[in-house]
Amino acid sequence: MDSRKSKFDSSHLVVFVEEGDEQYNKLKPMFRKHGLGFKHGKTIVLDLTTLKKEGYADDHHITFIEAHELGHALLDHLVTRKEFEAEADYVGILLCENRNFKKSVAIGKKYFKQRNGISFEKYAEKHDKRIRSVLKR
Repeated sequence: MDSRKSKFDSSHLVVFVEEGDEQYNKLKPMFRKHGLGFKHGKTIVLDLTTLKKEGYADDHHITFIEAHELGHALLDHLVTRKEFEAEADYVGILLCENRNFKKSVAIGKKYFKQRNGISFEKYAEKHDKRIRSVLKR
């Protein structure tokens, strides 16, 4: 199990868990529920085994997933809901843009429509002002 400080918020820790790590089997139900990663307190936990299997273990994908998970925190998402995933994707892209992680931005935008049923651009037209106002609070 490896870890590092978040690229976006040094108060957060990103933990990479994979098969063979003591905690992996205990965390597997959380990955089944939340996908490739989830946030718990100030810790972002990523399923490195699945990331590798699906071809997402490179730094650019991981950076976007990290930003997505921080998006949930910034938007005060306390439960899992489909519309929250689109919001977290959107904020993840904004965070990556803010740090000039161009390849991570491209990844977020590439998968946005597939994950959320709407293009990033159309989502931005409908929701940008609302989301940015929530982020300012």
